[in-house]
Amino acid sequence: MATQEVTQLKKDIEALKGDIQQLSHTIKELAQEKATEGKSKVFEELHIDDLKEQLDALKSKGKDGLGA
Repeated sequence: MATQEVTQLKKDIEALKGDIQQLSHTIKELAQEKATEGKSKVFEELHIDDLKEQLDALKSKGKDGLGA
């Protein structure tokens, strides 16, 4: 009786391992897709001149913060 239970538990654990691997793969794919979409959205919304202006503003804030 105990042997059957242990065998069934081993099968259940193996099935769960497969499910976890599948979930992990799906999560990685979704995260990669969202990151790509986010990157594309940033570059679509902001032109290079806007990015340079924002970068310069951040640099001056950083320099001002160092002197304070």
